[in-house]
Amino acid sequence: MLAGIGPADELRQAGIEAVIESPEVGRNLQDHPFFLCCFESTVPESLADAEKPRALAEFLLRRSGPLTSNVGEAMAFIRTRPGLPAADVQLLFGPAHYHDHGFDTIDGHAFSIAAALITPRSRGELRLRSASPDDKPELVGNHLTDADDVAALIAGYRRIQGIAASEPLAAARGRSLVPDRELESDEEIEAFIREETELLYHPVGTCRMGSDESSVVDPQLRVRGVEGLRVADASIMPTITGGNTNAPTIMIGEKAADLVRATA
Repeated sequence: MLAGIGPADELRQAGIEAVIESPEVGRNLQDHPFFLCCFESTVPESLADAEKPRALAEFLLRRSGPLTSNVGEAMAFIRTRPGLPAADVQLLFGPAHYHDHGFDTIDGHAFSIAAALITPRSRGELRLRSASPDDKPELVGNHLTDADDVAALIAGYRRIQGIAASEPLAAARGRSLVPDRELESDEEIEAFIREETELLYHPVGTCRMGSDESSVVDPQLRVRGVEGLRVADASIMPTITGGNTNAPTIMIGEKAADLVRATA
């Protein structure tokens, strides 16, 4: 957009000459919205002691112990309703209190279970605030604007509570920390989800790849209307992947390298 490639009217409003009009640049923004439920652990085994001297010494001397944990130690992909072609929610478990991106801390042991929506229908967009590259762009996520997205996460919440109430976790489960009380109705759960939903750091889609002329890049990752320019990152994904985006993004980069080599 700063180079003049994008929606012409928006570029002019930002004081940028529209060199190539490509209306979908910045559109189609997607991410994986998620929320967590945290529970007190009655078993004194979690990552709460991972930064204590004993754990540090164990890691330095033996390369073992809690500091070898990746925090998200278990996960599951689930369908929240019958008839779906694939999982729509990813559950993640960690033996730690993890809330507000890790900024919220407690004293004591806890475990957390998260539900991430991996097939969001909601779409957002990226906009320029000005013609200056020093100004951060405006990201309008529009997350949870689609009713199906909300319904899937409500189902994810109920599945989390069912898992936490089942063995073997039930024996280690203390009081609920997040939320701090039991939620029963869909309305209560939706209000909690809207208050607590965060993003899983997986933004994609704002330079959509496609065979149609309105797509930003073609199947060879070439920016339409510009010679010698390709995009090789997660922004070219038409639809966000049904899981973490790191490996697919590496694959896009490797494929881009093959495409460039083939034309060299």
